[in-house]
Amino acid sequence: MLVGSIVKKVIYPFYIIFLVSIFYGAVTIYRSHELYTYVKSSPNELLTSGILEYNPNLGYSAQPESSGEMQFLLPPNIPVDYDARMFRVVPGYTTDADSPLMLFLGCSWTHGDATRAEETFAHRVGSHMDARYFNAGYHAYGLSQMLLRAREVIETDRPDYVLVQYSPWLVDRSMRHFAGGRFLQRPIPYFTKAQEGKLELAPPAFQVSHSPPIGSYRGYPKSLADFASFMLEAALPFNLHQDLNLARFNIRRLLGLIPEPHDDRLEIVRHVYGEIDSLCRLSGCKMLIYQLDRPSKTFGEPSWSSHFAEEETLYLKSLSGWAYADSYSALLEPLEVPDDASFVQEYAHYRGEPPRVVDRHPNARAHGIIAASIIEALEKEN
Repeated sequence: MLVGSIVKKVIYPFYIIFLVSIFYGAVTIYRSHELYTYVKSSPNELLTSGILEYNPNLGYSAQPESSGEMQFLLPPNIPVDYDARMFRVVPGYTTDADSPLMLFLGCSWTHGDATRAEETFAHRVGSHMDARYFNAGYHAYGLSQMLLRAREVIETDRPDYVLVQYSPWLVDRSMRHFAGGRFLQRPIPYFTKAQEGKLELAPPAFQVSHSPPIGSYRGYPKSLADFASFMLEAALPFNLHQDLNLARFNIRRLLGLIPEPHDDRLEIVRHVYGEIDSLCRLSGCKMLIYQLDRPSKTFGEPSWSSHFAEEETLYLKSLSGWAYADSYSALLEPLEVPDDASFVQEYAHYRGEPPRVVDRHPNARAHGIIAASIIEALEKEN
């Protein structure tokens, strides 16, 4: 009996570990298949490996001096190129060294997701003004990353113009621990309230790998061998890394070691745009805020962000900064019915026959309208 009891005590923990391993293995295979199906079937863009990396301040960023593609299930892919300071560039674009310098701060709408660099509004405005420009917009960035980029560039480079995006979702992204979507949670800097009542930027909660080689599996037919390779080379290391990091994060959060995000939108807006305005005035820069948004799904009904945006834009227009461009209204003006369906029909990216939406970011036409609204605001103030 004693021997049997000892054997049970020894074997039981291994039995539990075995069951947990079987369960986790089954879940991993299921999640790998979901990700595999997404890579093979989703029309959404994927980035080629080697152009996105962990950044201890920003959470993630473009890899300096990298080139790659935004890949689509339906061709063509869109090339992307970055300089040594992680700004998106048009290869070969040059201007005089003493020409005006412009800094663009924003998210993927400013970066120009799904759009060629030479068709983005940042490039159109820069080339129209015969200016050098830094396009600091990037995928899923929010106000926290925009402020960090502003601090990094304005005092050292003293640009002539600082052009800052306002969109309601930029505020939301600075009020949470993670950016990301269905498969990836990227830790990002976010705003928290210090004990003395001052807003502070909390750093990303942990380091994460952003370069699982999933893009290299797009464009090939599905097969059992291909799935096995995908699971072992990409999905399994990716899921293990993320699961371990999230487990550590949740334990630290329960212990109160990770501060909670601040939830006062207007206070964050005042803090970020107010500081950028101050940086501009101290460095002799001219600041322009350009508003971008999406309409409601039903014409005549308020969008999810309308009650936020109204109060926030009132504050932004009252800033002692330089100019304000209502690029959102410029986008709505050509639409017969200013609702989301019309917005997507006119300004999304379509591929294939019959045409289907592959990306809802602004297309080249939309970038042209945004550029014209910004140029008009700049020329009005000059």
